[in-house]
Amino acid sequence: MESPEPEIGALAVRARRAYERGRLARAALGVVPLLPIMAIAALFGDGLMVLWLSGPLVVLSLGCLFIGRGLERAVRPGWSAGFVPLFVALATLQRFGCASGGCAELCAPLCAGAGMLVGAWLGTTMQARERLGVAAASLLIAGLTASLGCAAIGASTLVGAVVGLSLGLVPVWVVRGLASSRS
Repeated sequence: MESPEPEIGALAVRARRAYERGRLARAALGVVPLLPIMAIAALFGDGLMVLWLSGPLVVLSLGCLFIGRGLERAVRPGWSAGFVPLFVALATLQRFGCASGGCAELCAPLCAGAGMLVGAWLGTTMQARERLGVAAASLLIAGLTASLGCAAIGASTLVGAVVGLSLGLVPVWVVRGLASSRS
């Protein structure tokens, strides 16, 4: 009589593949809300630049949602934090006609200020027990999301938004670190 082990091994492999396909499908559905945002950014900004920047944003978001293990908690806060500088940049682009590098004296500080405010918000919403990887992924997703709008104006606004996000986030982490070390 032949051993049933090869059949069980093949069945386990098929089950694992089905499980992974299901996770990938669920992660792909989780990235769908980015599509209208990318379309708006492409419509009002530099379409080719938005396309180039959307790739890493979608891949990172998809990867975090697929992998799980806490990383999925980085996606929505990252998107939310990045939407504010994105829309500030697109609004200034439409209102003031900022072209690439054309009015960095207004647009860059606005993107940096928006980035700083949402960076502080992101720092307060990230729970103190979050792993550094989750917080870093959220910050990276926020920066990539902001870049969709800020890149249409110029690199200075993109740098301003990312620096603003970072500067808004770091003091919150420092205060939390000091508070947790005292308790």
